[in-house]
Amino acid sequence: MKVSLIMTMTVDGFIARDSGTDAELVSAYAPLFFEDTTQLIGTVIVGSNTFSLLKEPFPGRLTIVMSSVPQPERNISGIVEFHSGELKDLLAELETRGLHEVAVVGGSQLNASFLVDNLIDELYVIVAPRLFGQGISLASNYDLETELRLLEERQLGSDAVLLHYEVVK
Repeated sequence: MKVSLIMTMTVDGFIARDSGTDAELVSAYAPLFFEDTTQLIGTVIVGSNTFSLLKEPFPGRLTIVMSSVPQPERNISGIVEFHSGELKDLLAELETRGLHEVAVVGGSQLNASFLVDNLIDELYVIVAPRLFGQGISLASNYDLETELRLLEERQLGSDAVLLHYEVVK
């Protein structure tokens, strides 16, 4: 299973100002890369806090919501599915369903969990021309040591940059 982390962050490394902030930063740059790429991948994995900010699943993609509490009553098969448990188990289950790639799209705790478990293969980071000074980083409050190899860099729109990395395993 190929796992790609796709995030938009400020130049100073923040994905949001705080946990209650909506997806303003992401939505400004989503049409430039996020929408098409996640449509091609077909499955996105998101944390429950991030999902609560979105209010609905991503159209045309299976949205997996990671939650600490099982919520099978909220599942709509093939559209939005809630999962609690080990990330490796989730990926194995998705593979048995014939899926071969997923996109992890936040938030910070979910990103870090995938990185700590060494489950991320590639990172796509959209660097937005903004500075927050403080906020939530790409993988907050985790001791990470992850080596990356730059595969691609390109300009998005007039003022953003896409950095595409491979995780060195």
